[in-house]
Amino acid sequence: MESDEAEETESDDAVLAASSKLERSVNTKVNSLSKTHPVAVQKTSHKNSTNPNLAPDGTVIQNGFGKADLTLDDEYEYYDEMDEESYDEEYDPWIFIGGLPPLKTCVPKNRPKLLPPQTAVHLKKNTLVLDLDETLVHSDLEQTTGASCDFSFPVHFNNQKHIVNVRRRPYLREFMEFAARHFEVVVFTASQRVYAERLLDTLDPDNVLIKHRLYREACVLVDGNYMKDLSVIGRDLKNTVIVDNSPQAFGFQCDNGVPIESWFDDDNDRQLLKLIPLLGKLASAADVRPVLAAKFNLHERIRVAEERAAAGARR
Repeated sequence: MESDEAEETESDDAVLAASSKLERSVNTKVNSLSKTHPVAVQKTSHKNSTNPNLAPDGTVIQNGFGKADLTLDDEYEYYDEMDEESYDEEYDPWIFIGGLPPLKTCVPKNRPKLLPPQTAVHLKKNTLVLDLDETLVHSDLEQTTGASCDFSFPVHFNNQKHIVNVRRRPYLREFMEFAARHFEVVVFTASQRVYAERLLDTLDPDNVLIKHRLYREACVLVDGNYMKDLSVIGRDLKNTVIVDNSPQAFGFQCDNGVPIESWFDDDNDRQLLKLIPLLGKLASAADVRPVLAAKFNLHERIRVAEERAAAGARR
């Protein structure tokens, strides 16, 4: 226990030491971006409860011109595949979510919390849970190193060696630096630990961007889908946000979900950058759920999907 506490303290010291470095890095990069990409941050010596973009630790989230605005331009949009002509209700995540059984029937009683209590450096911050594959990066398994990938590493699956080629989603670094500055960041992936751990060690070698990591064994398996139950991670749901390209993954807590389009190789993708202003609002929110409900109205998406499925069944 003493060694664990020492490790936590050392980790917090690393986060605090890196904090000002990350802030300078974000501000430097952000000044070259347009007004529609607001990510700059600045410390303030006093707290103004009327400022919706004032983080609990006293940080004012600013726009790209360094203005301490009361509101940020939120241009983030989620494109729903339900609107496509090739829509197939069999793969509609909202229909799946609407048909989920009660959580208590899917999990054992008295489950231990997945994460330890928040440490001092994150005590007043909300928790941001991030998916990995097709949300932050895209990976493929090949026998040789890919020429167009950002980095590669070997892994062994089923007694066979594979080379994992990884591409970072555009603006990943800026996004992660902003997130680490304003949230307790948790990566929660349905991927196997043997792969994901190596990948995250490369993305965050100094453990200053990601506080905790959760892998497939922490998921709840429902009808072949790996669900990420936020109620068991050990954080108050009113202070917890999850970003995932598979909405069914957060189906048990839709009120906390931010759906994001899957990413594979589009170099012009700007989803992570456009998500930052919304994160600014969520970082300062006493309860993230009303903010997300106003933004995405996911329960309405579920209702529409179920009506659409019912209409199709009657035909």
